[in-house]
Amino acid sequence: MELAAVGLILRVLLLAAKVGKSLYKYYGNVAEAPAQALRLRQGLGTIIAILNTLKDTLECSPTGVNDSEKVLEEALVPFEVLLKEMEERIQDHKARGFTMLKWPFKEETNKDYLDRVESYKSYFIFALMLENRYDATRYVICAE
Repeated sequence: MELAAVGLILRVLLLAAKVGKSLYKYYGNVAEAPAQALRLRQGLGTIIAILNTLKDTLECSPTGVNDSEKVLEEALVPFEVLLKEMEERIQDHKARGFTMLKWPFKEETNKDYLDRVESYKSYFIFALMLENRYDATRYVICAE
């Protein structure tokens, strides 16, 4: 399962980076971007960093995913769905011409996305803590 988990993390990382990049461009170009837009971009950026660390940890772990497997399955797949939904809304928004000059999400939608991103961030931090706990108890050293 370790390779499957790493593959899933990589797939989600690529999508998160794409969505984060799009949001960054909007935030820089749209003067009226809502205040929560910055928090949404930062939340995605933090998740990208956590997932990168988790991926590296799993690649170094000789025993695989352990308890974090269930946490990852419960979080990565729906998080990927959320990212696809966000990406679709951004792409639809871009296709409408002048609306490109407006933030792609309404304030209530932005808050919903922010809440969900923060929730997934907690899952990923928990999975990383589980993996680090296993590694610490076994004194695993990853040779680079």
